[in-house]
Amino acid sequence: MVSNLSPALPLVKTYADIAGMLINGYYKVGKISFGPYPYTYSYNDLEGSVLRIGATTNTRFSEKLILSGFLSYGFRDERFKYNGAVDYIFSRKPWVQAGISYQHDIGQTGYQFENFVLAQNNVFSASIRNGKVSKRGPFTQNIWNTYVQTDLFSNVRGKLSLAHRTFDPLFNFMYRDNEDKITYKNYEVSEAIAEVQWTPGRRLLESSKINKRIMIGNGNGSPIFTFRYTHGIKGEGGDFNYNKLAFNIYQRPLLGIFGRGEYSLTAGYIPDALPYPLLENHRFNFNTMRFLEFTSDRYVSLSYTQHMDGLITNSIPLLKKLNVRTVAVLNVLEGSLSDQNNEAFIRGRGKLNRSLEGIPYVEAGYGVENIFKILRVDFLHRLTHKQHLNDAGLEPSNFAIRTTLQFRL
Repeated sequence: MVSNLSPALPLVKTYADIAGMLINGYYKVGKISFGPYPYTYSYNDLEGSVLRIGATTNTRFSEKLILSGFLSYGFRDERFKYNGAVDYIFSRKPWVQAGISYQHDIGQTGYQFENFVLAQNNVFSASIRNGKVSKRGPFTQNIWNTYVQTDLFSNVRGKLSLAHRTFDPLFNFMYRDNEDKITYKNYEVSEAIAEVQWTPGRRLLESSKINKRIMIGNGNGSPIFTFRYTHGIKGEGGDFNYNKLAFNIYQRPLLGIFGRGEYSLTAGYIPDALPYPLLENHRFNFNTMRFLEFTSDRYVSLSYTQHMDGLITNSIPLLKKLNVRTVAVLNVLEGSLSDQNNEAFIRGRGKLNRSLEGIPYVEAGYGVENIFKILRVDFLHRLTHKQHLNDAGLEPSNFAIRTTLQFRL
């Protein structure tokens, strides 16, 4: 019997490797893992066709040292972009890790902040590099970043980062600093960032087989709390002094026969006058919102998904056989923009008021997930600010279809 199964083992290993690649975006070849594969090819109106190769070392190379990076080339702008990073795991129990990185690439104002993401979604991150990037406030950036993170307690993680970023816009931009009487057409920032994350009810698996931790335990329905403080430093390679406070709660509560919920609640506050690309330009969770349509320096946002599992589809034979599942979505934003920042926004971008003006932004939708085990489709409707005109005087589209990949192996 053993001899009969042996020829199939390479095939089983191949399937396992492919499954691993789909989940984390990398394909392991000896001591090197290549990827993330979704970035390999993209196309946008600024760079044209973009080819990219990336790689990172794995535990076969070292159980402590991690080297990673990428190199890409845009055939329209004829420019290389690149990144290099060195990370080192000093201890696994308690987990102590530090690293330094440098990146030269194109960023997008519409996808800069509000990024409290527990697990990097390489498919989503790669998808936003396609399409009409010119409408998303694109800019060339150089980023130096160094960090150290450690377990303060068994379920409390602390992280301290120092970063220096440049902002060279690829669109018309101007900011007048009324205090210093200086006009900026580009700028630099230096930041110190402190972050604390509390994961009650969960344990973190430290393994020598992988160079990252995995959350385990019976606390999957418990909330995760993250607090982040950012201080901009003027005079140390930075053009502005500022402070940012942000807080996030993420939870996936189990709701019995109704399936499970999933929500992310984020609050942020920026008390200082800044160029609008350094404020919160909401777009991450609002698919019916135009890029750079609304900006806030104080806000609360809620993104909620109800995964109904088999509540509806199990009563429909064909859908039950296909094992698809229904979902419902609600995204809400309450935010405001101070007069000092709204006035600066108008001078730097256009004549329209970018504040929500006391009316929350709301979108709701419904969809189907687990299509072929990997596909999800949502149909989203914009419920407020339906007549908010853009610079060209056009009303927004109040409906959007979102297609995402969810690997449920």
